[in-house]
Amino acid sequence: MKRWVVFFDAIGLAAFAIQGANYAVSIEAPLIAVIMAATLTGAGGGMIRDIFAGRKPMIFHSEIYALWAAFADIAIGLGSIRGPYATFFLLIVIAFLRILSVYFKWNLPHQHTK
Repeated sequence: MKRWVVFFDAIGLAAFAIQGANYAVSIEAPLIAVIMAATLTGAGGGMIRDIFAGRKPMIFHSEIYALWAAFADIAIGLGSIRGPYATFFLLIVIAFLRILSVYFKWNLPHQHTK
């Protein structure tokens, strides 16, 4: 069951991040605004899901979550991704990286408190 949750969460993260980035690019926002809008859009969907499920949102864990959305945003904001095939490939790459980060337990650096 957890595998399917991670799989669909990864697809949702990638899809929402790409949609947020595409919207920000369509209104000709600067790169930092594209990154912020898409990261918040990508992570926001998962956060709302976790709140409704009564869990601590994944973005507040030390695992890599919003960073993958930011990478997608940078690629779109810099104009590297254009067209439906490139966008679909980006979705697959971001979802795959998210799944790998869960499988291999990749974490962001964090401070251990006593």
